[in-house]
Amino acid sequence: LPRDVMQYEVAIRLAKLSETAADGQAYLVEGGLEELSGQVEAAKRSYQRALDSNDPDPLLLWRAAELRR
Repeated sequence: LPRDVMQYEVAIRLAKLSETAADGQAYLVEGGLEELSGQVEAAKRSYQRALDSNDPDPLLLWRAAELRR
């Protein structure tokens, strides 16, 4: 996809997710889209919200740690 089309699609999906995100999976998707669009600080926050202290996802922990570097 051309860059402007990709940015539009990501923006639309992020807007929809921000309205409905209520669980870890939704926050994970939101973080991935934010990271792809260059919104690293927002991605860090979304990944943090996606973490479940009772059942931590190793890949999510790794990604969140990588972004903090």
